[in-house]
Amino acid sequence: MLDSVIEIAVNFFQSFMIIGFLCLFFKDGVKYKKTAALQVSGFVAALFAALTYFSFLGQYLFFGDTFCGILIMEVYTVLFFYGNVFIRIIMPLFAMMVNTVISFFISYTVSFLSGQSYMSLSLESSFYRYFCIILINLINFFVFFMILKIKAKKLDLTKGTDIISFIVIPLLLLAVIYSTFYILHFSEYKSDILIYLIIICVSMLVITVFFWITMSKISRDNQIKTDLLLTEQREGLYKANILQTNKQIEKISKIKHDMQNNLLCIEELLRNHKTEEAKKLCRESYQEMSVVYTPVNSNNPLLNSVINVELEKAYSNQIEFTVNISDEMMNYSENPDIVSIIGNMCDNAIEYLVTCPKEMRKMMLSVNRNMNYNIITCKNKVNNSVLNDNPDLHTNKDDKNFHGKGIEIIKEKVEKYEGGINYYEEDGCLYAAAIIKAQRLQEF
Repeated sequence: MLDSVIEIAVNFFQSFMIIGFLCLFFKDGVKYKKTAALQVSGFVAALFAALTYFSFLGQYLFFGDTFCGILIMEVYTVLFFYGNVFIRIIMPLFAMMVNTVISFFISYTVSFLSGQSYMSLSLESSFYRYFCIILINLINFFVFFMILKIKAKKLDLTKGTDIISFIVIPLLLLAVIYSTFYILHFSEYKSDILIYLIIICVSMLVITVFFWITMSKISRDNQIKTDLLLTEQREGLYKANILQTNKQIEKISKIKHDMQNNLLCIEELLRNHKTEEAKKLCRESYQEMSVVYTPVNSNNPLLNSVINVELEKAYSNQIEFTVNISDEMMNYSENPDIVSIIGNMCDNAIEYLVTCPKEMRKMMLSVNRNMNYNIITCKNKVNNSVLNDNPDLHTNKDDKNFHGKGIEIIKEKVEKYEGGINYYEEDGCLYAAAIIKAQRLQEF
């Protein structure tokens, strides 16, 4: 009776875990969002029914639960999700393969250590069998959890905290559980030792969960801080654009007034055949006009704001700034994330160039499309190799909570659209090139 209850409970947990994993893996491509919860419930029930049915007929229909489970999952992923068909077909096979490989590995290992046969572990009620069930499902859960974290790019294997929290600690937990079983087996299951070993296992499990919760909270706090910074940047962008527009109007009005006087003077000089003086006055007028840049004036007000603000920053710091945005990218640039990428790239370049001699203050921004990818490139002149001196491009400012966030924001926004950011140096220039999938950009 107890064995049947445990079998049913395990079947339900595995059904919920596997269908839940597939649902979360393909969550961005749900076809019928209004009935998503009903779909999950229905397929969990179908998989649970199949596993339970074959659990009690396993000796007659070997691997019947595997094939039936794969069929149910294939129907779920192929009919109820959008996206790459190959991925939707292969993921149920992959999920079942993970479960099967882990089950066989743990069962054969426990069989080797305990002396119990594999069939007895699979079919007969015993402590060994229950231990196998717990360990197999813990490892399955851990593997599926890690796959989802990696897919969502919430796991950065370059960060020590992520490695410790999501790899080292869980592996230590599994090692402790396995060592506990090993000690228990060779101590002939003495009850006094069993209590201590259970305390150790539960403590390790609590520590692991605590680490996960703590790291998730830290990650959320960092995300909130980043979002706050982006909001402040956008607010500052609009304020700066309004002030910059007023300044430009004042400059243009002054130049217009001066040009009227200069044209009258040039006309008079030419009438008196004083061509050299007229040429000199033309050159002076040209230099005066060149101080005022031509603002970007497209049909995209958000793009106009960020480009004009960056142009004003560049010109006020005597930086030669060239902008090249293809016509087909004008509409895509309405996306606030694209504007954020452009703004942070330009800010990083300007921040570096103001420390350089005036003759080196040159930068260029290019936004265009190449086949199925949108490419944003910002390059600026450099004195020495920046990547050699600072390969990770860390900020050297004291307030690291808000300074140096630009590169982190660029990376986060680019990865949101399944793209990448690349920094390289060529011909005395530092390039920041962001490549974004055009199809992903259209989905937002």
